[in-house]
Amino acid sequence: MSVPTSNKLIFFSTSKVLMPLVRLMIHWGVGYKDFSVFLKSAYLHAGKDSLRHHGKSVTASSLSVATGIHRKDAAQFLKDQSLNNGQNISDSGSIQNSSWAFTVLSKWATDEQYIDLSNNKPIALPYSAQIGGSLSFVSLCEALTKDVRPRSILDELLRLELVRQEDDLIYLRSSAFIPQNDLETKVEFFARNISEHIDVATCNLIGLSEPKFERMASHDGLTVEDIAELREIANEKGMALLREIYQLAEMKSKINNDKYPDTSKQCYKFSLGVFVNDTKASSEEK
Repeated sequence: MSVPTSNKLIFFSTSKVLMPLVRLMIHWGVGYKDFSVFLKSAYLHAGKDSLRHHGKSVTASSLSVATGIHRKDAAQFLKDQSLNNGQNISDSGSIQNSSWAFTVLSKWATDEQYIDLSNNKPIALPYSAQIGGSLSFVSLCEALTKDVRPRSILDELLRLELVRQEDDLIYLRSSAFIPQNDLETKVEFFARNISEHIDVATCNLIGLSEPKFERMASHDGLTVEDIAELREIANEKGMALLREIYQLAEMKSKINNDKYPDTSKQCYKFSLGVFVNDTKASSEEK
């Protein structure tokens, strides 16, 4: 039996999506055998979610049919899920639970009260409030959580080299959103950003909901100098857009906290991502 044209298109497109991911696996020494274990787990989790979404019962047989994975493996998966209270592969660990350090980092880099409007960059903060002043690193942290000490958050940001401390002032480094020295943090960014982008693209392809905005501007025939100029503009305007969206969402969230004591109404999350990529065109692409 021939493969449907739609399936062929998905096979071809997915192979292109997988190439950079497989390159990452090879770089870190993750072989096909190990990766296939995670791939099978992802298939089973996604299959279970798909069956539930369509109102179908989740059994070893239905899961096997939906995913093409042997019924014995599907049955073992459901048994393990039952023992683990249905926990998904991304329900635990640092990948799902963004640290308070990054929550503080996000507010500092996007909230207008922490931005110097003359250069559109985050201001330096004293650790604690000075006489006649209200903004400080401590007040920033305590506005977000009372459960974690500000000193612990600062120590984590210093460890990751996302901030620097000089003369009783704390400065946010320009590379704060691109961690340089911590693999766990880089992986956390990678998992969150890429999974959300692929989720948007998947929703648009499947057509389960109203199409979500997903656009890209791309052009070739450029020089190294052109790339540097375009990158600078994209970084500046991209960060400005992220701040604008964050500030608006923060304002609405505060209004909702007062307007809806029942937090079940506040069940939606909004994400906006910006990326810049520049590559040297291969001879085949010219």
